[in-house]
Amino acid sequence: MEVGDRIGKLVVVSKRWIRKGWRIDAECECGFRISRPLSAILLGKVKTCGRKKCSPRVGPSIGRVGKGGYRYVRVLGKEVFEHRLLVEQNIGRKLLESEVVHHRNGKRDDNRIENLVVMDRAAHSRMHAVQILEIAILRERIKELELGKSGAKP
Repeated sequence: MEVGDRIGKLVVVSKRWIRKGWRIDAECECGFRISRPLSAILLGKVKTCGRKKCSPRVGPSIGRVGKGGYRYVRVLGKEVFEHRLLVEQNIGRKLLESEVVHHRNGKRDDNRIENLVVMDRAAHSRMHAVQILEIAILRERIKELELGKSGAKP
């Protein structure tokens, strides 16, 4: 790594040794200067200055994850659920008040379109009620099996 080398949107300005190792000072295309460990640059962890206008990520996936585990994005100054926005864009219309978006794999931050299903709110509630019941039945069965194993030993 030498002065003038290009890494993504960064150009190496200087290279210096500090107690913890080599540091690279670089200037981004936007004019912002950064200083990062050489190891981070060589591993490909740093390719821009990290400011919003230089971030390589675009689209709805740059939102935040809320307390409930759902991803939010900002649209026209308003925060909306990313999964609802993606489904609305995919089906070409706004979702109705009675419609919910279900994550098939249960991971609330996995907003791949193949993981999302539009459902009626009542059907969604019934589906989760059935799942809760099935889980309770399985837990009881596990307890029975564990007791059977421990009771069979002398």
